[in-house]
Amino acid sequence: VDDVALAAAPWAPSADPAAYKPASLPPGHTRASLFALAAAAEAAAQAGWTGRGAAPLPYARDRVLVSLGVGMPSVTAAAGAGAALKAGGGTPPLDPSFLIPRSLGATPAAAVSAWLGNAGGPIMVPSTACAAGASAIADAAAAIAAGTSDAALAGGAEAAIEPLTIAGFARM
Repeated sequence: VDDVALAAAPWAPSADPAAYKPASLPPGHTRASLFALAAAAEAAAQAGWTGRGAAPLPYARDRVLVSLGVGMPSVTAAAGAGAALKAGGGTPPLDPSFLIPRSLGATPAAAVSAWLGNAGGPIMVPSTACAAGASAIADAAAAIAAGTSDAALAGGAEAAIEPLTIAGFARM
């Protein structure tokens, strides 16, 4: 998936597609965040929450759970930071966004919650490897059944196709 095309969508965090470069996404918006936003926008439109003819939600936004499974944080960010650290003899100037938020598994869910306008709404981020998306859906269903949330946007997002990840799985 081309990062520029992905980031040029109407829900993207910046209206300027030139701000997104294939090798360096903006701080806080990894490929996984952009995939999560794309899927969330499609799901919200299908549910009638957004788009033409969308009615106001019949519940408070702070009662809409975002439950988004992520198997591993941004491998691309970690690999890039590791390469910079190695090349710099242990003290390179790392991008300040590396640790927070680019390396956190919760960043895609936070991006979706912010996009939905869920100020103060609950966020769940199960990290159960390949089952993370299924875990997120089960967690959302349990929260609705328990009455702790009125609605949920649930699923998973991942962007781990990176030489380091492929090498690791090949070694297993």
